[in-house]
Amino acid sequence: MTERARDLMLVVVVVALTVAGAALGAGSDDVEVATERSTPAAFVERAIYCPPSLAAGDSNARFSVAGRSEGATVGLEPSDQEELNLAPGQILVGSPSEGSAVDVVGFGAPVEATALTRAPVGAGATGCSALAGTRWYFAAGSSALGYDERIMVYNPFPEESVVRLSFYTPTGEKVKANLTDIPVRAGTTREINVNEFITLQDELGASVSAIRGRVVAWRMLVADPKVGTAGVEFSLGTTQTSPTWFFPAGGAGTGVTEAISLLNPSTTEEAAITISLTTNDGSLQPQKLVEISVPPGSSKRVPLYETPPARLGSVTDVSALVTSSNGIEVVAERTTAYRGEGGGLTSEIGAVSTAREWFLGPAALDPTRDRVSVMNPASEDAILDVTLMFEDSQPKAPAALQELALGAGLRREINLDRWTTGRAAWAVITADAPIVAERSAFDRGANDPADVMGTPVRR
Repeated sequence: MTERARDLMLVVVVVALTVAGAALGAGSDDVEVATERSTPAAFVERAIYCPPSLAAGDSNARFSVAGRSEGATVGLEPSDQEELNLAPGQILVGSPSEGSAVDVVGFGAPVEATALTRAPVGAGATGCSALAGTRWYFAAGSSALGYDERIMVYNPFPEESVVRLSFYTPTGEKVKANLTDIPVRAGTTREINVNEFITLQDELGASVSAIRGRVVAWRMLVADPKVGTAGVEFSLGTTQTSPTWFFPAGGAGTGVTEAISLLNPSTTEEAAITISLTTNDGSLQPQKLVEISVPPGSSKRVPLYETPPARLGSVTDVSALVTSSNGIEVVAERTTAYRGEGGGLTSEIGAVSTAREWFLGPAALDPTRDRVSVMNPASEDAILDVTLMFEDSQPKAPAALQELALGAGLRREINLDRWTTGRAAWAVITADAPIVAERSAFDRGANDPADVMGTPVRR
């Protein structure tokens, strides 16, 4: 080959590579989306962040993991265990190290995870997080006498994060100078004792803002007041504001006090909020819950127990729909206090969307009164199927939990006690119309109820 021919061939090769590289770069996004929607990659890796044990010395803290599909291998960090293969429909239950959060990684298929804990006066359940963010919100909370509130901030990354904690009250935002520059070392959790910084606030929202890096945040409140209901509230924060929030579980009537806490993080705009209630038989729109004003930079707790008609009598299950009438986005969190035998506290931040498939982890370590609350905000009827997944047995799809009818605009309670009392189990609900699902259970060992919002999977 002549020298000129070699030079010409070299030019052709360079041009061809350049064009191919440009085409690959221009089309890379399209290729990635097409792969995700049509043929999922054979190897999937995604971390789910679970909180540490929140009660010092509490050996009953747990996290529970379920694979979304067959072929999931689970890796835990930190852990001295090897990667664990999940059989189809099988779940994993583990214990976090005291003070150490847990990273759950699914290989081969995505996984979901929830966390459960016990304190001396009760139990709580919450979701683990599939993301780390720069802003986290909590609409509910209290620093009143007898209430011990902690905010846990976890930095899962190899570089230090710096966060700022702000409080929201009915009179506006409160910023403490010693909470504006909080370091969170790489791979560690920082526990912030709210009562040390702001005292005697019955209504207290909060936000965690990452000045540097990204974090995950949870809120736990241990209540043991001289007057009032004892128990534990446990919530994963939300990174979202929204004009719409769904709360499938809840109660109204004698023996229960339910409230929706609203946080408006806008610095300039007032929010106008309407709360609609749904029973198993129909809808209620109490006048007191129409066009509720939430000033900018403030929080407001709205009690629901006075709103249902007296004919409801004893505890009646209700769902709640929170909507912003003027489009200003807010954060909404429900708290419920059940009085009498088997009473206690629960809390949960609402869902912002509907879906046709929901994964729901266990809500108690030693569950009884285990049930799923489902609301159908759509204009079409829905048919529901429930599958249960266990740690030590094959998944079950009991005939009694198949083809359950749920009318448009209504709600329904699905009792799981027959299959789940005293054992950890995941529930997967599929529907032929968009729904919202939440799970609640009573922890027999802690004498306290707990709630956990489902994770929407198939929209």
